[in-house]
Amino acid sequence: MWLKVLRTSQFEAGALYWLYRYRGRRRRGQSDEDVVPDHLLDLVAHAFAEWLGLIERSLCAEGVSAGRARRLATLVVGAMEGTAAMCNASRSTKPLEEIQAELRLILSSATAGV
Repeated sequence: MWLKVLRTSQFEAGALYWLYRYRGRRRRGQSDEDVVPDHLLDLVAHAFAEWLGLIERSLCAEGVSAGRARRLATLVVGAMEGTAAMCNASRSTKPLEEIQAELRLILSSATAGV
């Protein structure tokens, strides 16, 4: 899914990139109108919480303990968001392809050991 999103957005998709690009304008001295309002940041935080919860519940359904499932969910979301930023910067899907392969191994190991 993310490969397609990155390609079709010409590598401008991804919350991390969005926050850096727009929130950082205040640091560069541009007007407040160019800064992302806090209520939009709250929406992004809510979206991350929803994504974490979905992954955590899925892992728990596979028999992973709640604590481990939460840590793995955080790893997945952090890895995917960081990788989206790397793809944006490099204009390449290679970082995402590599992280997907590694996450598959980690998650398979976590659910197989249950």
